[in-house]
Amino acid sequence: MNSKVTPFSSVKGYFVTTDDLANAMKNDDKVFLYSRGSDPTVDQFNNAMADLENKDAAVSFASGAGAISAVLLSLLKSGDHVIYNQRSYSWARHLMKNHLKRFGVDCTEVPDTDFGNVAKYIRPNTKLIYVETPTYFFFEDLNLKTLFSTAKKQNIITVLDNTYFGPNNLKPDYQNFDVVLHSTTKMICGDGKALGGVACTNHDLRKKIFIDGLMSLGSVMSSVVASKMLEGLSSYNERAERVSSEMKPLINFLQTDSRVKKVHYPWTLNKTNEWSEHEHAKFPVGLLSIQLATENSVVVKSFCESLRLVKMAVSYGSKEALIMPSLIFAHKTDLHFPMNMCRISIGEQSGAAVAADIKQSLDKAFGNSPGH
Repeated sequence: MNSKVTPFSSVKGYFVTTDDLANAMKNDDKVFLYSRGSDPTVDQFNNAMADLENKDAAVSFASGAGAISAVLLSLLKSGDHVIYNQRSYSWARHLMKNHLKRFGVDCTEVPDTDFGNVAKYIRPNTKLIYVETPTYFFFEDLNLKTLFSTAKKQNIITVLDNTYFGPNNLKPDYQNFDVVLHSTTKMICGDGKALGGVACTNHDLRKKIFIDGLMSLGSVMSSVVASKMLEGLSSYNERAERVSSEMKPLINFLQTDSRVKKVHYPWTLNKTNEWSEHEHAKFPVGLLSIQLATENSVVVKSFCESLRLVKMAVSYGSKEALIMPSLIFAHKTDLHFPMNMCRISIGEQSGAAVAADIKQSLDKAFGNSPGH
């Protein structure tokens, strides 16, 4: 009879019997057998993320894009059909529009405004529906009212990129996604100093994603990065609460300055300066987009380049307040972003300080004329 499988039979990680090693090979998704597979620190992070997203298990990766690729490539095969919303993360969209089709997977891009009618896009071979809500850059909420019932009836896997809301932010009615993805580089890490991604799911899908998505593709989260992510999780609730408070003065300013044409943010403030209830999420986050009241790219560039506190860079969740103008996507004509759009995150700065910096920069860009 085989010996009981144990992670290690000695302090050096060696196995004493061949039965121990053989059993470990059969359970390499659970046993600390090989450094590309299970790892104690990574497993600790996986368990923490699974608990936060109310899932059975999780698999972590070297980046958010690594997690997306691993999930799609391990759960899909030639002849399958995928549905995804139009304003998904640009690299997820690139994967579906280009690479998946090379392997015989058909993909349908659904306009965000029509996602409530997702049933009409389903085919007999539809295997997976991929969702990012709020949508990439625009932060508009998709209509998910019929998604779960429709997918469940036809045995379709549902996948959510939940990087924007962050962990432990989905309301119970929206925790029914089969797979919940995060770029842990963002709010989970908390300072932008480490890359990572995670897929939270059930035990059956976790096993398949581990074997075909992690072990085969090799986009592995290291124990050092997992330790950094666990450190980020320890302060996550405190940071999330602070961000919810600091966004108030920023939103109040942006919604009253006439040089800001539109604010793209899933929450609004009422007359008592309290946040509106959100259908999907429990609490507000620190990332929004604005459209400036100009069609002049020179003014947009001047605005971005005149900021002092807010730094121009790509990402979200860093300590610094950041801005990313849509102008940088001008070469990607299929994204259809308005040229006057800017994505802003507040980082560890106060909302009032970020608002003051935006105001002085608007003054310079618009020539000190608030009537523009």
